[in-house]
Formats: sequence, structure tokens, C-alpha cells
Amino acid sequence: MKPAILTFYLFGLILSLSAAEPLRLAVPGKVIYANTFDVVPDVPWQKMKGAWTLVDGAWRGATKPDDKHGAVILLSQKLPDFVIEYEFRFAGGKSTSLYLRTPTAHMGRITITPQYVSLQRDASNDGVIKPEVFARLTVHLWYRYMA
Repeated sequence: MKPAILTFYLFGLILSLSAAEPLRLAVPGKVIYANTFDVVPDVPWQKMKGAWTLVDGAWRGATKPDDKHGAVILLSQKLPDFVIEYEFRFAGGKSTSLYLRTPTAHMGRITITPQYVSLQRDASNDGVIKPEVFARLTVHLWYRYMA
């Protein structure tokens, strides 16, 4: 292929890609639930594991040694297609995870650490569905320890 033809082909490909609308799995629309997180966690949130307190205008989840599990807080709500937006600070923690689940089992999770972001399917309780990492993106998030 001659350079001029290759250049024309690439130019056409770029134009066709830029003209296409971006693909979206779910389109943001009506807000289903919003919380400012500037008050101590209470109904409709359920504290499942760990200690949850209000620190500097944000919720702070801390692991309790007796739980032998990371801090967990739950909002039970049936959802159609949805977009989730949330803010977090590590504040000395190692990660944050957003779990999606049915009333009886975990379905999947998004995990964010200072080094990576991952999206995975969790195993079913009966072992039929095996855990699978769909994507893992290396990142370099800067954070400062806050006591």
C-alpha cells in the first residue's frame, strides 16, 4: 500500500470513529438515591461489619479485629440499569470496593487501590459460578495518610 493511500485510509478511519456516538452501557438519568454522607450512617444504610463513624464530613469505615473482615455498609435497593457515582478517600486505608449483590449472594465488585482498579465477578455460594477478573487497570493514585 502506498503512503498516500495509507494516509487517506487512516484519515477516513479517524473521521468515522470521531463521528460515532460513544457506547454507553447505561445512560445517566433520574437519580434513584442520593446521600451527602455528612451525617452518621443511619437508615436506610445497614452497618454490617466494622465501625462506621463521621470524620471530617465523610463516613469512615474501619475494620474491627473481631470481625476478621473489612468494614461493610449496605444499602438494599432494587435497581434497573444504573450508573453509580461515589467519592472516597483512602485516609490510611488500603482499598475501597463497591459490591453488587442479590439478597443472598455477591455478584461482582469494583475494587480501587492506589495501584489498580479491577472489575470482577464473584463466585456463587454453590460454587457453580467461579470468580473471574474481567479487567484490571494499573493506576498510580497519589494519596496522603490522614490519621
